[in-house]
Amino acid sequence: MNLETIIKPLLWVSLCILLTACNYQQLPIKSVYSSNNCAINTQTIRAINNAAELAQLFDKKPKGFPDTGATLPKTDYSKQSLVLVALGQKPSSGFSIELYQQHAIVKDNKLYLPIRIRQPEKGSLQAQVITSPCQIFSIPKAEFDKILLMETD
Repeated sequence: MNLETIIKPLLWVSLCILLTACNYQQLPIKSVYSSNNCAINTQTIRAINNAAELAQLFDKKPKGFPDTGATLPKTDYSKQSLVLVALGQKPSSGFSIELYQQHAIVKDNKLYLPIRIRQPEKGSLQAQVITSPCQIFSIPKAEFDKILLMETD
């Protein structure tokens, strides 16, 4: 048993105790769209507030680009919020976005997403292609001003 396997659970327990003592809202979160080729060239984390904003993301893709005809998630924006997490342009296929919990947290008008950003390990073999990974997540409607990642690594 290594030190990391002991410390991580202790950190999670500490975080849970801290959040229990404070006012926060726990929201179920799920991925509704994922692609390695989103044609979003800069790192982006933002809310998508209506169908026009969602459609605009996909309208920017060049014709013939992978996933151009992707099915957009159907969303009732009066009940749900969408959140885009895009990694920007990457030099290989080894980058990804991983949801590691089934609940996001809203605390002090900040939305904390349980997201882990994966990148290739040094020395690993990856396809040398330009990618632009992204995911869109759905949560129940909530008030927040800022979106942050709750990374563990």
